[in-house]
Formats: sequence, structure tokens, C-alpha cells
Amino acid sequence: MSGFANADDRRLYAAVAGCALVVYLGALRNGFAVDDVPIIVLNPLVAAPSGIWRTFGAPYWPPDLGGHMYRPLVIAGFALDRWVDGPVWFHAVNLLWHAGTAVAVTALARRWADTTAALVAGVLFAVHPVHVEAVANVVGRAELMAALFVGLAVYAALVRERVGWSAAALALGLLSKENAAVAPALIGLGWLVGLARPDRRRIARFVASWVLVGGAYAVVRAVVRHPFAGSESIAPLFVGESPLTVRLTAMSTRGLPRAWCARSAGLRCSPSLGSGGGSSRRSGSAGSVWRSSRSRTFSTPRVSTSPSGRSTSPPSG
Repeated sequence: MSGFANADDRRLYAAVAGCALVVYLGALRNGFAVDDVPIIVLNPLVAAPSGIWRTFGAPYWPPDLGGHMYRPLVIAGFALDRWVDGPVWFHAVNLLWHAGTAVAVTALARRWADTTAALVAGVLFAVHPVHVEAVANVVGRAELMAALFVGLAVYAALVRERVGWSAAALALGLLSKENAAVAPALIGLGWLVGLARPDRRRIARFVASWVLVGGAYAVVRAVVRHPFAGSESIAPLFVGESPLTVRLTAMSTRGLPRAWCARSAGLRCSPSLGSGGGSSRRSGSAGSVWRSSRSRTFSTPRVSTSPSGRSTSPPSG
């Protein structure tokens, strides 16, 4: 980014990054909670170094939980983190992703506004409470990674007009989380409001790159997800309910993590774990859960159903 050559801009980005880190330092005290357990702690792809590349041929959710979604870059990152440290390190990496995204937002704002306006935009993004769940829960990293890559894709297109760099950022975003697909729409909006005015030939190249990246991603995702296309995972509360009810109902998570831990061969959970929210954590047991994840069987309160019926299979115990 050209702005980094300017000392004032470097101080601006450092200030925004500092704000993004400081407000979430408390998350370093968190353990693994809720979806962190099946996706990280008990995921064999995370436990083995080979998972760093094997995850590109596997779904995001473990097969026994439905094999949903395709976010290999996130799981590969978790596998790398596993060989560095425990929960503190996982949360620290989340903070770094959040700080990077805040800086990207600031750089975009600085491109079309003065330093003060860019500072306001960056700090507002860095400290806004809407990001709490994404930053404080380890699995929220998918959101953080997708957001950063979308920001880079937009910057590469609107500021640099680099087709290849923008397409690469879009691909990395899609491999982090599906909502990175909004990048082309944001770039198109930027063109419409006059933030950049590339010629028709360059616009055609951008569109062709989006089609290529999106098509390749869709094919790979479909191939990986194909074995699990006939099942879905839902919480027992919604068994027998209509799809609309499942979508519209906000289900409280109170008690579910404790139920999960109770089935995890005697692993102990703190009372606060069942209270929901991003600050939930295991009291003194996160490390023991992590160390025992390779040898213990974990059952979650989810059930698999077939599209042709609502029959359920009980947890394996």
C-alpha cells in the first residue's frame, strides 16, 4: 500500500491496530468454547501436521457432524497454531487478524479521505462491539480472514487496478468463508460511485477473473461436499420443525457446552461455560481438553437427518 511510505500514515495505521488489539486483550483469557470444541479441539485435521494440506480435501465441519461448509484455509491455520501453543496463542492470532482487517479498512478510507476521517473509520471498525463474537471465539477467525481478504481484494481493484492480486485475495477469502463472495459486488459499487474508473477492457478482465475464481471454488467445494449432500445437522430442539422455524429462531446456547463436556469422558467445565456469549471459557480445563482430545470420544447434541425424513440417530456416547 502506497500510504505506508508516509510517516503520518504509518502512525495512523499503528494507532488503529493498537486500538484493535487493546480492546480485545481480555479474549486471551478465554479457553475453547462451543463450536471451538468439535472444530478445533477434537478435530483430527487440527491434531496432525498433515491436516495442513489434507484439509483442502475435507469439509469444515467433521464428517460425523454433517460435513458442512468448506473453509480449508481456516482449518489449515488452526493446524499450524496447534503446533505453537494452546488457547492463548489461538486467541492471540485472532487478535492479529482483527488488527490487520482494521488497518485494511483504514487504508481504504485513507485513499479517499483525510487522516482524521480515516482514523475515525478505522477506530470505529476496530472497537465496534459487532465484532466481539468473531474475535473472542476462536472459530470466528473465518470471519476475520474473509474480511481481511475482501478488503485486500477491494484495495487491489480500486486503488491498484491489479486483476491478479484482486483475484488471488478473492480466492483466499472464499477459502476462508463463503461470504467473501461479496468482494466483486463491493468493487462494482466502487466503480459505480466513481472511486475508480478502469477502462472496459480492464473491467472485462476483472469479471473474467471473478468467474474463473468463483467457478473453480464452486467445483472444488461441490466435490468435497458431495459425500455429505444427503444429510444435515440440526440441534435436537429443532427436530421435526420446518426449515423456516430453524432459520428464524434464535436458540439459546445455555447448557449445551456443559452437556458436550459431560459426554467428553469426564472432562470438567466451569459453570460460566454454559452461559453463552463470547467470553465463555473453560475454568482450568482448556489445557486438559486439548491434551486429551486425541484419545477421547466426543459427542455433541447434534443429530443427522436425511432429506427424505426426520429420523435421527442418537449420539454415539
